[in-house]
Order: sequence, then C-alpha cells, then structure tokens
Amino acid sequence: EATARAAGGTAALGLAVAVGAGAVLAAAVLHRRRRPVEPDADRIEREWRRLVADLGDLGVPALAASATPRQAGGQYRPTVGTASGALGRVVATVERSRYHPGGAAAGDVGADVRTVVDQVRRAAPWRARARVRLWPSRRADALRGVLLSPRAGRR
Repeated sequence: EATARAAGGTAALGLAVAVGAGAVLAAAVLHRRRRPVEPDADRIEREWRRLVADLGDLGVPALAASATPRQAGGQYRPTVGTASGALGRVVATVERSRYHPGGAAAGDVGADVRTVVDQVRRAAPWRARARVRLWPSRRADALRGVLLSPRAGRR
C-alpha cells in the first residue's frame, strides 16, 4: 500500500510538472506573437547606422550627410581589406531597401556588418579599439540624448 501511495504521489508530481511546463511554453509562445516584429527596412537601416558609427569610432573618415550607400561603400572599400565582399552585400541590401519598390530582400546584414567592423578593428590603433569597446559613439549619443532631453531639467 505504501508503494502504491508513493507511485500515486510521483505520478501527481509528474503531472503537475508537465502542466506547469506546458503553461510556461504557452506563455512564451503568446509573448513572442505579441511582440512587434521589426520591419526589414528598419532593421537594415539600424545596422547601416551601426556600421557608419563604428567605422567612424575606429578612425575611418566621416561620410558626407548626403552620401548614398554606394558612395559610402566606395569610400569605405579601401579601409575594409578582405571584408570588401561583406561591405558590398551590405551596400546592395541598403540600396534595395531604400530605392527599390517593395522594399528590401530580407537578409542578415548584421553578420556582414560585424565582419566589416571586425576587419577594420583589427587594423585600427589600439587606442581606437579600446575607445570603441569602452565608450562607442552610440553609447555617448544615447547618454547625450537623455541628459539634454527636456525632461532632464525637471528632476
């Protein structure tokens, strides 16, 4: 009789764990469905801005505000070394996203952006590499935005 009670208790515990795991899984699926999906064009532009900012932090001369992706690619090409293929794919994807009707062909430009930045980082002086790691311009811009916002003076 004690064995039967132990088996019943174990079965009940197993059932409770299975029900709990199912509830957690269902909640995770619902959360993922409710989370807004970033459109391809927005994601591509975000990655492009990251590329431009990181290369600027590493000492690559800044682009003119009116520079097209193709012009930027031409300016960056001499500095990216073996990552010129990745840079070409990023430029082509940004151009498709901006200028072709129907938007961009989905693709992971993030991997190509990392390839380009890593290649330039390897060739950059150690001070530039340290500055990018410790205090990238993206972080400084975000902090500047918080400190200079109209709400900052009201605290």
